[in-house]
Amino acid sequence: MKRLILMRHGHALPALGERADFERPLSGRGERDAQLVAERLLAAGWIPERIVASAAPRALATANILARAMSEPALVVEDELYLAGGDLLRRAILRHGGDSQTIALVGHNPGMTLLIRDLAEIYLDDLPTAGVAGIEFEGLSWRALGGGRLIYFDAPLLQR
Repeated sequence: MKRLILMRHGHALPALGERADFERPLSGRGERDAQLVAERLLAAGWIPERIVASAAPRALATANILARAMSEPALVVEDELYLAGGDLLRRAILRHGGDSQTIALVGHNPGMTLLIRDLAEIYLDDLPTAGVAGIEFEGLSWRALGGGRLIYFDAPLLQR
């Protein structure tokens, strides 16, 4: 069985002045929310062996918070995951899943929401910032992505 954690980056500061969207950092709220969700993910036993993250500062900071909470699993950073759609996200899973049983992908909407809908075959309107979905797959290979079951879902606003 394979387990996939899909996490949207935490709340970010707005793109102001010359700061481009890509460069937006996490806000203080985003840091706190990512930490809270990472701790609850750990407590629920969803511990990735590898984290794959977008290179955008807000996603990378979220991935680093997740990694610290999980005792520093391998962290892979991919430029192409910035605002990536489902196909690019799927390819990243295949590229980096390897023999890991559980991996995490930290990225952006709308791609994360669309991938959750596709892989778990559910309707999700919008994965909120620092929101996380845990999907299980019966297959023994990451190539068998499909027909997953949404087992875990959390977002900062769910338990404030």
